[in-house]
Amino acid sequence: MSRIGSITLLLFGTLGPMSAETNVLQSIPTAPTLSAAMALFRVLGALALVLAIFFGGLWLFKHWQGLIAGGRRPRQLAVLEVCSLGNRQALYLVRCGTQRFLLSSAVNGVSMVSQLPEGEPEPAPSPIPPAQGFAEKLQKALHRS
Repeated sequence: MSRIGSITLLLFGTLGPMSAETNVLQSIPTAPTLSAAMALFRVLGALALVLAIFFGGLWLFKHWQGLIAGGRRPRQLAVLEVCSLGNRQALYLVRCGTQRFLLSSAVNGVSMVSQLPEGEPEPAPSPIPPAQGFAEKLQKALHRS
């Protein structure tokens, strides 16, 4: 029932006889009131849901090609190193397949400085020694004191 209808019933409903048949105000359902903590919980829950949908959509938008194609191809083009030479000037070492190029970029554009000999594969990272467990470190610390 609208607010105007409720006000009209309130004003005109009290002017008549107060019998059970004419007292319409008693049959109007009232909404349960929420505590401030419950209202805050609902608002924060809705905010979390909206943020989850937003960031989930952002992730899907960013990765949709990989999901559709079923995987990634190996990258053929990579910038190996960059050396800044000053204001808006830099040298780039670029790998395309097995070939390497030295490129320069300046305000007026990009140009190839030289084609370098084919690069050797990048060295594998050195293996990291296994970390000592907590018990071994504790034993060493106890034996020192």
